Amino acid sequence: MVWDAELLITEIAAVTNILNGTRQAGAFLEPEQSDIVTAFRSSHGPSQMHWSLLITLYQHNFDPLSSKLSLSPGNADRISTSQINNNWGVGLSLDDFGKAILGGSHSDIANFAQSQQKMDKMTFALHEISCPYYSYRVVNQPELSEEFKKHLLQLPTHYSEKTKPQYRRIIDTYGTHYIRHVRLGGRVRQVTAFQTCLATLMGFLEMDIKNCLNIELKIALGFLPANISYSNKCSNILKDNMNTGFSQDFLTQKLEVLGGESYNPSLAFPADRYASWMNSLRENPEIISYDIFPLHHLVADSELSASLKKAVSDYVEENMLPLKQNPSHKCNHLSNLDHNCCPLRARRGTLTVVVQRAKGLSGDFFSQTDAYVKVWYNNKYEETYMHSEAVMGLHKCTGLYLLLCISTILTLCHQSSACHLGTQTECEKAPFVPGYNLAGEGFDVVSLRRKGAYLINVESHKYDNNTCTVCENRFQQGQMQKLPLAIVDWRPLSHCSKQLSSALYYSTYSLIKSSTSQINNNWGVGLSLDDFGKAILGGSHSDIANFARSQQIMDKMTFALHEISCTYYSYRVVNQPELSEEFKKHLLQLPTHYSEKTKPQYQRIIDTYGTHYIRHVYLGGRVRQVTAFRTCLATLMGFLEMDIKNCLNIELKIALGFLPANISYSNKCSNILKDNMNTGFYQGFLTQKFEVLGGESYIPSLAFPADRYASWMNSLRENPEIISYDIFPLHHLVADSELSASLKNAVSDYIKENMLPLEKNPSHKCNLTPNLDHNCCPLRAHRGTMRVVVQRANGLKADPFSKSDAYVKVWENNGDKLS
Repeated sequence: MVWDAELLITEIAAVTNILNGTRQAGAFLEPEQSDIVTAFRSSHGPSQMHWSLLITLYQHNFDPLSSKLSLSPGNADRISTSQINNNWGVGLSLDDFGKAILGGSHSDIANFAQSQQKMDKMTFALHEISCPYYSYRVVNQPELSEEFKKHLLQLPTHYSEKTKPQYRRIIDTYGTHYIRHVRLGGRVRQVTAFQTCLATLMGFLEMDIKNCLNIELKIALGFLPANISYSNKCSNILKDNMNTGFSQDFLTQKLEVLGGESYNPSLAFPADRYASWMNSLRENPEIISYDIFPLHHLVADSELSASLKKAVSDYVEENMLPLKQNPSHKCNHLSNLDHNCCPLRARRGTLTVVVQRAKGLSGDFFSQTDAYVKVWYNNKYEETYMHSEAVMGLHKCTGLYLLLCISTILTLCHQSSACHLGTQTECEKAPFVPGYNLAGEGFDVVSLRRKGAYLINVESHKYDNNTCTVCENRFQQGQMQKLPLAIVDWRPLSHCSKQLSSALYYSTYSLIKSSTSQINNNWGVGLSLDDFGKAILGGSHSDIANFARSQQIMDKMTFALHEISCTYYSYRVVNQPELSEEFKKHLLQLPTHYSEKTKPQYQRIIDTYGTHYIRHVYLGGRVRQVTAFRTCLATLMGFLEMDIKNCLNIELKIALGFLPANISYSNKCSNILKDNMNTGFYQGFLTQKFEVLGGESYIPSLAFPADRYASWMNSLRENPEIISYDIFPLHHLVADSELSASLKNAVSDYIKENMLPLEKNPSHKCNLTPNLDHNCCPLRAHRGTMRVVVQRANGLKADPFSKSDAYVKVWENNGDKLS
């Protein structure tokens, strides 16, 4: 919906209904007074304009086109509350409902997601782009509207079952919350639902579908040329599979445009229409994100406020959506089913029939009773032979449910998993699974490096009876491979995509903090590190940290991070693994007590094994590019940070083969990437650090980019690397409680000694200076003002009647000036 500017500002003063994500019609602030609503009314409104709050104008600070996949309607429902910036549930006593969906449970997106889910298992792809232009907030104690005051006066003081209808009318009129802080601009959001299992059978990865939709929307928005060629895969996904003969189309979309003129992304003149819509946002913005607070915060009477709070809490609770448990754990070991319980190939099902009871069978005293089973399915008839192996008892999966999952396609349903107990011969012949020795290794959380020293025995693989665990690796032609005894829950995954993620970091410290993103758990639990606030502990001396600090020495820097990853395997270490012989020896040589005297011996342990051990790993490959560019130089050249990031994004996509090698750069990207690599300053405008983990030797190149990337991806199956992990402190492996406590203290001290205190951002000193932007960078050159303060002087002639005569000489750019 597009809102008139005057109506919009009045509606800011209205409350919002947290369940359906909509603003209510009732306004609760007085529009005729000199309050926030009056201040932002149109100049032809009923009252005089008074700009009482600072409005922040975001000069074309466009967010990139973001995209997400939600594998359940529950996750899709949560999208509808993503524009709420604060914790809207504070003070509403809603903590007891765990992961149930409270906010947005009846929003448009929730209704759309649930309506799709009724027909089939669905995956949801979200694509959106937003542009904020203005921001302001409501004062702390605003004057209420006369209408809202009247409603409060008519409301019974006590909330009960008897008075509940009256409180519900208040909620129906005004909603559950009021909007306190807004960001205005525009947003384009597209939600696409596609049939998960049908996509799997067609050979489409969820990430591929999302990426193809991403390209299509970028063309419609004018971000990519309208004549760009689709890949065969995208052509199949977007064009050839829109009608498959199932209950409905393969893809179903919901498009929402907020703010500005009437606009619908189109392939006809996409760039012009998008630019026109963007320009219209300045005059006709919409709310794209906000902070909201419960309605009872506006009520002065404490009893009435408590009653209204209870009524709102009850309303939210009554409309919550309990989060459904994901049933995928029932089938994630079945070879023909993927992580979504979808069949990888059609007509590969195994139907298991369990005979629970029978009667009228002829007795047989010398052998098993003669019997057989007849089965009809999909108009086919099957019959077992006499003396077939019988399985008595209730089987956990009969095959009937999955037969109904996807039309008439028979899916796999059996008991076996990818792993089983192998014979002695199988164990001798089978190689280890790829990357078997990557977990159990020591890890230094300060440098974010593996130490290469093993704390855990990862070579032993035989049980006492000479058997071992062997697993089928579907990424290596179904080869049977063995696991070390220390490893459990091994599984092949297929999380590979062409979705390049990107982010901007405006300080060294924010970039360093991001370097620990591959650690999946809270690595600091139990190390007594809570007293150091926002100081950087993990990754303080990592490669990225060293790169960032080396750049920051020369100039103010902004960092752009681009990365893509592919996960092929995962496994974890058992709870009480057998330690390596070398680590056992080191522990025996370690003094029991940790002190200044024994500190060097503990430090040697840390130098050898690190601070933590790797417990759970995801293996595959990752390409990461970190680009440092000079913030103020970019501002003077007229380059927005987001433009630089987007141009780097396009360049890397071409190098990876995601975009055609002959695609034309825009003039802006051409200037950023080609003409400014050497500017005559201390070093180039852009400095890059490139990291490739896993697989064969690979550097993205514009020469045969797609072939080289595909070859690298294939090599990851045999030579994976750790791309994310869970780590636990070293002392968890030590059985002796005294020694464990000492090692814990030693590790804690080591991390504290290497921490980086968080630098304060000095930007507040210059954000009101007209020629400086938010980064304290000059907007235009040669606009500086130099102030010289004479603190002391000597040799001046005294003057009894007036101030002493003096002047100052200043030399600037080989010229002199005289005051």
